[in-house]
Amino acid sequence: MNHSIGRSGFWLASIVNTKEPEIRVELGIGGDEAKQYFAALESRKQEIERACGVPLTWHNPPEKASCRIHTRQKTDFTREDLWPQQHQWLKENLELFHRVFAPIVQDLEVQHQAEEQQ
Repeated sequence: MNHSIGRSGFWLASIVNTKEPEIRVELGIGGDEAKQYFAALESRKQEIERACGVPLTWHNPPEKASCRIHTRQKTDFTREDLWPQQHQWLKENLELFHRVFAPIVQDLEVQHQAEEQQ
């Protein structure tokens, strides 16, 4: 499920993966400048990881247009008895990602490719 973070091209997502099995919260970055925005965030990696206080995975696959930063918890979502704890984890980490990333994303700027070619 995607959640707004207040800027076009960026979103938060809560993910249930039954194949791994895991639950995940991520900041997604898409659009023409996704790679540049990812690089701008990555330049602040230590600050962001310190503010989050949870393990983060920085995912920028060269063959894909979009990028993401996520945290995850290994768990079996098919076990209904674990749903309350899993829902709580998703809630807390979505709130954490919003608190940390929303102000950064709002002020994030990159040089546009058209400007670079001049």
